[in-house]
Amino acid sequence: MDAIRLDSRRKGKLLALEVGARITSADQKCFEIPATEDEGIDMELEFTDDEGKGTGKRLYLQLKSGNSHLERRKNGEEVFTIREQRWVDYWLKQPNPLMLVIGTFAEDDERSVGREKLEFAEVRWMEISTYLKRESQNGSRPVKQIVFKGERMDMTSIRRWRDKMLDKACRRGQADLEVVQIRFERSPQCRGYAGLKGRCFASLSMTPWSLFAGVNPHNQQPTTINQQPVSPPTARPRRPSPVGRSVGHRAGRAGGRGSAQAVSGP
Repeated sequence: MDAIRLDSRRKGKLLALEVGARITSADQKCFEIPATEDEGIDMELEFTDDEGKGTGKRLYLQLKSGNSHLERRKNGEEVFTIREQRWVDYWLKQPNPLMLVIGTFAEDDERSVGREKLEFAEVRWMEISTYLKRESQNGSRPVKQIVFKGERMDMTSIRRWRDKMLDKACRRGQADLEVVQIRFERSPQCRGYAGLKGRCFASLSMTPWSLFAGVNPHNQQPTTINQQPVSPPTARPRRPSPVGRSVGHRAGRAGGRGSAQAVSGP
C-alpha cells in the first residue's frame, strides 16, 4: 500500500476529532472553534455536573498535531516553540485555564504504511496558563518556548480536571459564604433578623445572605432594596386585646352614668 501523507490542516482536523471523542467519552461537553475565528484557541471543554448538565466551568484547548511541534533536548526535555508572540498575549487574557494539547504519531515519518487509517501514538495535554504567567512575569516579557510536560489525555485525566475545577468553584463559594456569615453576625442592621439566619444560610442563593447582611460580599458595598438601605425592623406597640378593650369600655360607660345620676339627685 502506498504511504499516505496528510497536510497540517487535515492532521489538525484529525486531532480535533480525536480530542472531541475523548471528551465525549468522559461525559463532558466540547465546542470546536471554527478555523476562521481561531486566534490561538481551537476548542472549549465545558465540565458537566452529575446529571450531565453544563456547569459553566471550562478549559480552553490549543491543539497541535504532528511530531514537528516538539523538539527533544539532550537532557530529554521536550520543547514546544511558540511561533507567534500574539498567541501568548491572547492566552494570558483568558479567564479560564488554557491547555496545550499535542498529538504525535509513531516514528515512521507520520505515514500510515500498511494501515487502514492514520492513528495517534499519543495525545497529551498540559496546563500552560500558570507557566506563561510565571515565565512572562505576568506579560511583561516575551515567551518563545514551553517545556512540555504533558500527561496522557484520557478519560481519567479529563475527570480529574473536572473534579479539580468543580472543587475550586465549591471552595470559592464556601469562602464567600463564610465572609457573608461573618458580616451577618457583626452587622448591627441584621440583629432583628436573627430568627431568619438559619433559613437564609440554608439557601444556596447568595442574594438572601447579602440582603440580610446589608452588604455585598464581592464589593463590600451596602445592599439596597428598591434603592432604599436595609434598616432593622422597629418594635411595634402592643395592642390591647379585644376582651380587655370591651371590658374597659363598658366600665367607662357605667362610671359615666353613675356620675350623671349623682349630680342630678336631690
